[in-house]
Amino acid sequence: MNPEFSGGQVRAFVDALALFKSAYSWGGVASLALAYDMRRVPSRANYGDRIVRLNIGLESTADRIADLERGLRAMQD
Repeated sequence: MNPEFSGGQVRAFVDALALFKSAYSWGGVASLALAYDMRRVPSRANYGDRIVRLNIGLESTADRIADLERGLRAMQD
């Protein structure tokens, strides 16, 4: 496997988000982002620690886009 992004970069993306909170979804209306380590799930595809689950909430679309762009910039630092 030749990952385009490292697990550290994926965690930097999630950590840089301000609007998206790092939490599990229980059916709420807030935007959430959670990094998963799929190495612990042997029956799934091997994404390692490079997968993020996004739950899109009801906040302003422009605010969500700006927050995701902030996270993507953090991946490049």
